[in-house]
Amino acid sequence: MEIFYWNETTGVRASVQAREEFVVHLCPLPDEGFPPRADKRHGSRRHIEWFDAFDVVALVTGRRPRFAGQQLFGNDPAVVAAYSSALRGPCQPLLLGDEGLWERLRTARGRSRA
Repeated sequence: MEIFYWNETTGVRASVQAREEFVVHLCPLPDEGFPPRADKRHGSRRHIEWFDAFDVVALVTGRRPRFAGQQLFGNDPAVVAAYSSALRGPCQPLLLGDEGLWERLRTARGRSRA
């Protein structure tokens, strides 16, 4: 199951899928529109710049929330609460259109892939 939220600048996707971790991603709104069409969602990873909300927390605070695998795959209320807190806290500038923070995320992603 995926739940989408968006405003003028930012898209949010909360995803719960079998054999996958519960995760909340954010993206700058793509030109193609948002949310991605159901038939395009699997390919959206190539066309939409998704960032895990916990990566935003790590960039802003210096600490990424840590949970046991059982918590992440079990939709533990502590994980859901941590993502909710991330959206209200460190991710808030992205929801308000902070282009500088998007650039910092892109730079951090580039360094982690290098």
